[in-house]
Amino acid sequence: MFRPLPHHRCGTLVASLALASFLALFAGCGDDTVEAGSAADTTVASIPSVPTDAPFAIDGNAWLKASSEERVKIAAAYIRFDEHRCAADADPTAVAEYASAAYDIDFPLYIVAADVLAEGCDADRQ
Repeated sequence: MFRPLPHHRCGTLVASLALASFLALFAGCGDDTVEAGSAADTTVASIPSVPTDAPFAIDGNAWLKASSEERVKIAAAYIRFDEHRCAADADPTAVAEYASAAYDIDFPLYIVAADVLAEGCDADRQ
């Protein structure tokens, strides 16, 4: 026959179930790393004229793995590529720093660097 649990065991059981439910809500959150071959793995920028072999046609994972000097070179290449959006005197270092910060805050890592660098040019113009 069914015997009720003592009250102190019920409280422990309820607390354990509540904690497990809370943790389940956040399962899988936090890591924006995109595995190669996944649906989000892309090198196609939303800027249609970006060639797929351009140095700025990389995702955020590759951007963040690049050295600071490489990032500045990539930003400079993007500034030369998109002279309509980027000012002629755009600072590649500032644009690269914007992109690095934006990947940490505003953009998921599967977004192509060209899109983030375009936003960096907009920010540099202000």
